[in-house]
Amino acid sequence: SLQGARATRQDDDVWIGSYCYGAACLRLGLLSDVAFAIGSIVAMLALILPRTGREVETVCSLLLRYARREDVAQHWRKKSLQDLFAFATFWLAANIVRIHSSRAGEATASGTIDIASKVQILAFALNTALVMAINFLITFIC
Repeated sequence: SLQGARATRQDDDVWIGSYCYGAACLRLGLLSDVAFAIGSIVAMLALILPRTGREVETVCSLLLRYARREDVAQHWRKKSLQDLFAFATFWLAANIVRIHSSRAGEATASGTIDIASKVQILAFALNTALVMAINFLITFIC
């Protein structure tokens, strides 16, 4: 329980029990996005490479023919565009919040941003883009 934990201070980090809250701990946590993004890319490649574009094209073609036969193709297209806009908006908002909360915008404006911060921001953007793309594809097909 954190209620009974004693807060100690080492350098600029605050430790409550075995949990660290501070600049160095935050930086390490944010850099974990890099490993997560690399893992996501490897997983996507492992899923995509064994499959051919022809299989995906066949599935989409079958879905489109079915939608046309049931007279819902226009509705499906409209809903897909709405979903795409919503996912893109959520992705943009998440990235703006991350840039603001990590103070990367301030560091960029003052010229003090380092390569690790840039990598972390790009990794987060890539990772959230992959998640949003997967979610969009699921809503598109389902």
